[in-house]
Amino acid sequence: MGFRGRTIGIVIIILAAAVGVYYYSTMQGSTPGPSPTPTITPTPTQSPTPTSTPTISPSPSSMPSPTPTPTSGLNTTDLNWGGYASASDLHNPAPVVSGVSGTWVIPTVEPSTSDTFSAVWVGIGGIFSGYLIQAGTEQDYVNGHSVYSVWYETIPNASTNITTITVSPGDTVSVSIILVNEANDVWTISVADLTNGQNVSLDLIYPSERFSAEWVTERPMVGGSLSDLANFGSVAFSNCSMIVNNQTRSINYFPNVKIAMSDKQGNDLVSVTDLNAAGNGFTVKFLKSR
Repeated sequence: MGFRGRTIGIVIIILAAAVGVYYYSTMQGSTPGPSPTPTITPTPTQSPTPTSTPTISPSPSSMPSPTPTPTSGLNTTDLNWGGYASASDLHNPAPVVSGVSGTWVIPTVEPSTSDTFSAVWVGIGGIFSGYLIQAGTEQDYVNGHSVYSVWYETIPNASTNITTITVSPGDTVSVSIILVNEANDVWTISVADLTNGQNVSLDLIYPSERFSAEWVTERPMVGGSLSDLANFGSVAFSNCSMIVNNQTRSINYFPNVKIAMSDKQGNDLVSVTDLNAAGNGFTVKFLKSR
């Protein structure tokens, strides 16, 4: 599941699309595929998909001092990501992100007349480059049934379902991705279901460029096209943090971007709230499927 699409913004920075990949291996008849990943660059670039390239406004702030004033979020729109991204600097980010984590309650998807899909995840990368390591939960309504699962992905590789842990609607899950061996690019992905007590931790090697951290609700590509978004009601992210230079920081410690998912006509598919007072949580609300 990678990030995707684009639209809107004002001044200085433009989000250009790279490619993310999401696959749902248990799905019959439709297999999620690559989808656009937002990219922040100093100058406008042509999106590889037939969608407009989003821009950000106002001008992003520079990397904060040791005791920073929380950075007010910037706003943009995307075709398949809804949530937040944060980096050391939105002009010239440093490769300093070595961890990301977040907690949410798995939402119940509403029945639909056609197949609908949604993913909730945390990740590192994908904004300034095509590198993206991510993990989270999937909430779909396929072939007349709701389907819930846990997965991870390292772009450009296909996503992998984590079958050693089962999740259900209403379960509180906590997901983290942490660099444990910088010299050898070894990461540990951990998923814990705080409701049923199940947890899993796995190590993998991935050469992330470590420019950004993300907390996202997504509609994936399925069969080469953007899927219809599952009606998940709302998802409240909490305990969202990133590790930078061995220090754990909340989203608002560094410059950040609020991303609202929209269709190609610019109509919002989800709404994203401002960060909470602690700067470590927000809510994504479903508005429409497409």
